[in-house]
Amino acid sequence: MIASAEARRARGQALIVLLGLLSMLGPFSNDSVLPNFPLIESHYAIDAVHMQQTLTVYFIPFAVMMLLHGTFSDAFGRRRIIVLGMAGYALSALVCATAPSFEIFLAGRWLQGLCAGAGIVVGRAIVRDLYADAQAQRALALVTIIFGIAPGFAPIIGGWIGYLFGWRAVFLFLSLLAAALLVVTLAWLPETLPRSARTPLSLRSLLAGFAAAFKSARFVLLVCAFGFNFAGFFIYIVSAPAFGYRLLRIEQTEFVWIFGPAITGMILGSMLSRRLAGRMSVTGTLFLAYAVMALAALFNVAYHAAYPASLPWSVVPILIYTLGLGVAMPSITILVLDLMPSRRGLASSMIGFSQSGFSAVLAGAISHQVYDSALTLALCSLAMLALGLACWLGYLARVALRPRLVRA
Repeated sequence: MIASAEARRARGQALIVLLGLLSMLGPFSNDSVLPNFPLIESHYAIDAVHMQQTLTVYFIPFAVMMLLHGTFSDAFGRRRIIVLGMAGYALSALVCATAPSFEIFLAGRWLQGLCAGAGIVVGRAIVRDLYADAQAQRALALVTIIFGIAPGFAPIIGGWIGYLFGWRAVFLFLSLLAAALLVVTLAWLPETLPRSARTPLSLRSLLAGFAAAFKSARFVLLVCAFGFNFAGFFIYIVSAPAFGYRLLRIEQTEFVWIFGPAITGMILGSMLSRRLAGRMSVTGTLFLAYAVMALAALFNVAYHAAYPASLPWSVVPILIYTLGLGVAMPSITILVLDLMPSRRGLASSMIGFSQSGFSAVLAGAISHQVYDSALTLALCSLAMLALGLACWLGYLARVALRPRLVRA
């Protein structure tokens, strides 16, 4: 019996690790490419502004599909959507790797955006299918730890691959990564949503689900809090080429200076979230997370108001901020999923949409306005955090006023 229980725990841990690996594909799609921007610009003879827009071309379909991956998984099952997502992504990355023109390259990036989010969106729903309460928080924290590794290692791996073999090899690597995840998914990932629990897919049902979500002020506030919190960190990701090359003056293979602190903070924060699960209330956990993120954002602004960008002080706030973010993400995710227990896929889609939608706006409309100065980057990060905190406080103000569940 003991051996059997240990075997079940080991299988459960392996499943969570697989879900974490599937969630990494989205960050890898973006972050491994960033150090290679100058190479791609030179190859296609485009300027930095056009190159920055390749992020928007990726993030817009990524955000839109975030609304649908989870919804489709509610109707057709979790496993099938992940399999289709990995297969489509492997093909789209291959298009980018072989694109003879910038227009075809953009088409490949657009296709990448359509497929890359399946793992993280459906993976969150799978975790909530299997676990409850503190167990779910611990499982999501482990997924977040693995997810957090991607922003740290992706630019390092992408930078070295591009340096040694050229930028096309980066997309070939992404295609092979998705193919490997597809094989592992087919072999190991079980279906966690039985047919009896699935929601028939129809336009009426789809609209009813989204309407129920948008009618809930608490749901909208939590989803926006998640997106704004993440945006406070992600402004540095989409601005990494300018922040790294122009302000910090690092080389193509030295992006660890930006992403190393990010991965360290995310991992430490997620580990802390696991430790706090069942020991501190979700509300207390989130107030702790916001206090840490606020400390980082305020220090960031104060330092760069007095001094120019420099190492290591310009990246220390990234480490502290992502530590708080790692604490916050699992708790907010559980609150959102629990608001729509019969449509967890749709709820997870909304989280992903807020995260990727804000990222698309940052990439296309905001980053090029602020990335020339470390101070304006810091102020932008602080503004995003302030909006996230306002949404969280608004949620708390609503909690006592209405019943908790969203009826859908």
